[in-house]
Amino acid sequence: QSGRHPTSGVTSVDSAKLNDWMQVIGIFALVASLIFVGMQMRLDREIARVMIYQSRASTTAEVLATLASSPDAMAASVKSLSGDPITDQDMMLGSFQFGSVFALSDNSYYQYQQGFLPEEHWLSVRRTVKNAISNNPFGRQYVERSLDNFRPAFRDELVRMMSEIDEKTDN
Repeated sequence: QSGRHPTSGVTSVDSAKLNDWMQVIGIFALVASLIFVGMQMRLDREIARVMIYQSRASTTAEVLATLASSPDAMAASVKSLSGDPITDQDMMLGSFQFGSVFALSDNSYYQYQQGFLPEEHWLSVRRTVKNAISNNPFGRQYVERSLDNFRPAFRDELVRMMSEIDEKTDN
């Protein structure tokens, strides 16, 4: 005999099988941890969306409450919608109102572009902005005077909206 231990072949086979099983278990552990990380990222994204919605809702409510509590702002809004003559003070109040509206809208567009707001939400905001530009002299004048103050992407979107309004008016 060669002096080899009779179980040495079995030990190396068992060791190889054990190594294979450990690699399989390691792969499953890695896949499980990646799934967990993915689920955690999804949860974090949902939490961020909830916080964004809450922040936007609070800001919108605050702006509306401020406007509603100002007799001068309410009078300026009524004048702009009724076609009555608008004073410089009315124009200033209208600028403040629409500055708030368009700042929130710019924020909504940015969040939509980043994937935090669904398209249907952005389209709802877009309809509101387009209506403000087309049906209220404060809105159109504010946009035309303030275009350079907006982010380039939102500025382009406002220009598209005004073009759509102008095309519809021309037809």
